[in-house]
Order: sequence, then structure tokens, then C-alpha cells
Amino acid sequence: MGRAKFDRWYAEQAGKLGALVVCGTVVVGLLRDGRNQVVGVQTDRPDGDLRAKVVLLADGINSPLAAQTGFRPEPKPSQVALAVKEVIELPEEQIQERFNVDPGTG
Repeated sequence: MGRAKFDRWYAEQAGKLGALVVCGTVVVGLLRDGRNQVVGVQTDRPDGDLRAKVVLLADGINSPLAAQTGFRPEPKPSQVALAVKEVIELPEEQIQERFNVDPGTG
């Protein structure tokens, strides 16, 4: 299962259990109470911050929030990798011509 499918499935499961899933929102910080307990998140939403009993950081290895809050140390370049993949669909004839391959091998 790819990451996009997993994320969608995971969000559905969380929603079924009563979690509020907010897409298209950037979390810019954590809300803390007087005892320094996390009680929600600061967002870029026009309608403000979100309070919660549980906050789950699930934004990946490059999470600025996790680094900012000390939940994880900044990774060293030797500890991470970045890959980019683009899938382009072309007609079979165009693939054969462009890559000089035989039918069924491109």
C-alpha cells in the first residue's frame, strides 16, 4: 500500500474512532498548559488553534514541529534519503519510439 492510500485509510480509521481529521492545515506549534502539557496545536487556520486531549505528530522525518519541540533531534544528512518519483503514462507506441524498445518491453 502506497503512502497516499495508507494516509487516507489511517485518517478514515481515526475518524471512525472519533478523531477530528483536519486536512489542508499547517500546524505551526503546540499549545501547552501551565504544567507544560500539550493541550492542542497552533495552526495557520483563519478560525484559529485546535485543542485536543491527544496530539499525534505524523508528518514524517522532516517534521519541523518535532525538531522545534524537541521530540526528535535534527537528523544528520547521512541518516536520511530523499527520493522523487514521477509516473507519466504514454501510449505504447510513443514509449517504443521514444526509448527505442520493442513492443511489450518498454
